Amino acid sequence: MKQHEILHEYLSALYKAEVDVTDDLHEPLHFNEAESLAAYRIDLLDVEIPAISCLMDIREKGLEDNAIIVAMLGTIIELETIFGEENGHATHRYLQITHEGLPLPPEELTPDERELLDEYLRLQRASFRHLARWFNTLKTSVSFPCTLRADDMDIAEMMALHLHTSLVVFPTDKYLIKEFILYFCHVWNLPATKDYYTIVSHALARPHPTAFLEKIVRELQNYIETLDRKRI
Repeated sequence: MKQHEILHEYLSALYKAEVDVTDDLHEPLHFNEAESLAAYRIDLLDVEIPAISCLMDIREKGLEDNAIIVAMLGTIIELETIFGEENGHATHRYLQITHEGLPLPPEELTPDERELLDEYLRLQRASFRHLARWFNTLKTSVSFPCTLRADDMDIAEMMALHLHTSLVVFPTDKYLIKEFILYFCHVWNLPATKDYYTIVSHALARPHPTAFLEKIVRELQNYIETLDRKRI
């Protein structure tokens, strides 16, 4: 099988999240057509193991050609936005749950079924993160080498300024918000592995959640006053 076919199979296994609720008491959920969680894990290994050698080859080539790594990191950033956590449960952007061919919301699963679903989605996410680590540690040269002089909370304030004001026309979908955060990190050369989605929430919960933005406003006001003095 060619390299692109191997990677296509593996990426398809990560993007696809189809769960069928059955009436089988022993195996109530089927995952991506596998009849049990154990069977799904074997299916995932079948596509994961060949993908490892492909990704190792891409990584080696990327050490000589930065464009390869940049392209791969773009795919990793996109994949990172697919997986998440909400109210203590694992989530997947493209999750489809059906029972007898009809859509079923996760809230209608039994506690045992929901636990199986969480384990399945976290299994997918763990596979992705295990292989993504090889690329997240690589340094890439970008056309804009600057970064922000700020700590995590300060950066979270800047993200909140974009996300929760009229500054940017922005959809409210949580997955698109995560995409924006990862894009923000990419533009400013910030570590995309940090959970800024959660840090933004913590920053807004502080007693003084706009301290950094107020500091920036004061600096801008001082700069304007300096320009005004020069004009006189």
